[in-house]
Amino acid sequence: MVRDADRDLAEEVRAVVPRPAQTLAPLTNEHHEVARRAIDFYSELDAMVADARLLASYAVVATDDGTRRVKNPQILAVSHRMRATNLALAMKYAETVWNVERLEQMHDAIATAVLQADRQTVERVFAAMKEVQSRWDPERNPS
Repeated sequence: MVRDADRDLAEEVRAVVPRPAQTLAPLTNEHHEVARRAIDFYSELDAMVADARLLASYAVVATDDGTRRVKNPQILAVSHRMRATNLALAMKYAETVWNVERLEQMHDAIATAVLQADRQTVERVFAAMKEVQSRWDPERNPS
């Protein structure tokens, strides 16, 4: 017998996985195209969670006393693997978002520290940063 617990995986994932407050505007036409073609992570995750839930509901029969009886153990096992995969993807995404946020915080701290220096130092540091930025700009340096 399987107890009816942990029903709403999507809500759990939403509670754990951060959503950026707002998406960044594309910088160039190329970036705009990429942003338009990008996968909507949450829509895809919701669809995969729904699929896993559908398989689980097929594999289990509800009883009168509030418990569930396994009708098809193999399908139930597949749905559990799907749920585990979904959670792993959500956690990996959360880790990536957290790392990006930490990187942004570090860049803000560096900029604040640089701005506290004398004007000549600030100009030299920002000129060096512009040079580094130009090496990473896909329009100037296509891969």
